[in-house]
Amino acid sequence: MQEKEITKDPRLKSNRLKYGERKVQGLIVPHLEEQKVIQKMIGLKNQGFSLRKISKYLMEKNIKSKRGGQWDKSVIGEILKREKAGS
Repeated sequence: MQEKEITKDPRLKSNRLKYGERKVQGLIVPHLEEQKVIQKMIGLKNQGFSLRKISKYLMEKNIKSKRGGQWDKSVIGEILKREKAGS
């Protein structure tokens, strides 16, 4: 019996909410507090902060990630990339 490799189709959307979103009565709507944090990230990036320094800033200010943990530069990079693509 052969094992089949399971691959995720990249065209399928994740059920996980993105930072800056929340679900209200089954609808995905902007999470206003997280949107403020995203705007702060953009502002810091525009001031020349590196992704690592933005991460450090958020942790120093006790701003939690979507799941309540620490920030990683790769997550911040993805958020900023998504915001840039949406503008």
